[in-house]
Amino acid sequence: MWALDEGFEELEEMQEVSTDDIKAALIKHYDNEYLNKVNFKIKGAKPKKETEEYLPKSKSAQIAQYLYIVENEHKIGEKEKLVMSKKHKEEYSTTHVQVHPAYKQILDHYGLYDIFIVNAKGDLDEALVERWVYVKPEYSLNIDAGLTWAESMEDTPYKQESWSLRKSENSDGLEYIDCSELVSRYLHKIGWSKEVRPRNTQGLLNYAESHPDKLVENTGTLKKGDIFVWRKSNGGHTGIIKNYNSETNIVTTIEAISETSQSTHPGINFHEVSIYDYHY
Repeated sequence: MWALDEGFEELEEMQEVSTDDIKAALIKHYDNEYLNKVNFKIKGAKPKKETEEYLPKSKSAQIAQYLYIVENEHKIGEKEKLVMSKKHKEEYSTTHVQVHPAYKQILDHYGLYDIFIVNAKGDLDEALVERWVYVKPEYSLNIDAGLTWAESMEDTPYKQESWSLRKSENSDGLEYIDCSELVSRYLHKIGWSKEVRPRNTQGLLNYAESHPDKLVENTGTLKKGDIFVWRKSNGGHTGIIKNYNSETNIVTTIEAISETSQSTHPGINFHEVSIYDYHY
């Protein structure tokens, strides 16, 4: 289930179809297949709202509905026949293939129409800020090597790439980088993971919660090599702690920053990997 949860959150990184196109397709589907069958004139019923207000709030949920409902070739009432989205083979889709038989058995056994899976934590409406230090008991981590690599990426343009490029080691894979890709690659460079394992900010937080022996919350003084992660309903941000001066209370970070990626630096227009000083 953790893999399914991580894959679901990572759907928001999908770029093959624009957010506007997905939303337009969902609105059309809702109007033609659902809302036109609702009797809003029943006594006591709430008045009909704009169709967009019925859509899922998160980008990941909208993409999931687009892939498995709107683009699903099967008719209403038989959507469960689609095992995997063949056009968009994200991690969620590959995990969906594995769990789908179990869901189908539950539907058939209990005569259900559908199954709803809800993350136990619910939606994160407020900013969630965590700071993590890496712990891998079986060997020492090479923090300096990771920081040296991250510094070498300074000024690399910011862009959210496909999942295949986000773990590629060739020049195409390193031409652009976003915040979570930078951190995922950093984890690999310090020896925390054997290969680059792309995760978005929600995926990092989910992994930390399910693997507390490998990602441990740092509740004390910031340390060189720590990462920071925060997440709220409309996005998140992550980066690397390059240095912390306890005397001046200055923390130096390495971040892949876009001002549209929920990082906030008043008066500064970042759109690349930057090394930045904050008053902590």
